[in-house]
Amino acid sequence: MVDDAHGTGVLGKEGTGTVEHFDLGEAVDIQVGTLSKALGGEEGFIAGKRDDSRMVAYSGKIFWTGLCQAKIE
Repeated sequence: MVDDAHGTGVLGKEGTGTVEHFDLGEAVDIQVGTLSKALGGEEGFIAGKRDDSRMVAYSGKIFWTGLCQAKIE
């Protein structure tokens, strides 16, 4: 599992993150990250096989963050 909160949008040739940057490909079962750092969004993501991704999504705590300025105005 790779937590790519700071790599998405920054690392790799295409900006897809740490997995691409280090050419990990199939070695990574699950990749999680946030869209709020380099991409300016508010959401996050879980990528992987359906059953593995659901396990991570359903077992985690939910945290909140403030709205970005564009949503407030």
